[in-house]
Amino acid sequence: MATDKKPLNKASLITAALVAALPFIADLIVFGTTGRADRIFDAPGLLLFNAGFAAAPFILIGLVMVARKSVTRALWVGAALSAFIWLAYALSGRHYHLSAEGGNANIAIFMVLMIWPFLVTIIMGIIGKYEPDKISN
Repeated sequence: MATDKKPLNKASLITAALVAALPFIADLIVFGTTGRADRIFDAPGLLLFNAGFAAAPFILIGLVMVARKSVTRALWVGAALSAFIWLAYALSGRHYHLSAEGGNANIAIFMVLMIWPFLVTIIMGIIGKYEPDKISN
């Protein structure tokens, strides 16, 4: 009995690894650039959870969707959007620590990050399903 195994889209592994690094990079930006170098990677369990949570959609899309150009494009768009969200989060945290009055942490960005893996999965799924050859005018 033969099983139909779909090949894993290799771009999903690359983008998952890049996105998994984003929480660590954000930690470096927040604490490394604000004179709090002793706090970098202070909570490794939380960072590892965030890395896995951020990377999971890319592995899921790579496993579920057939490897083709639209799926690869979707993975890279998702990685770019994720990098933008994590950068905004890191810069908000940096501003919080650098501001003389303690700043104002951007809670909205934090809340978006909590649901981001679900949103990016939907976005990548929509982009990955799009095939220009099958669109009729």
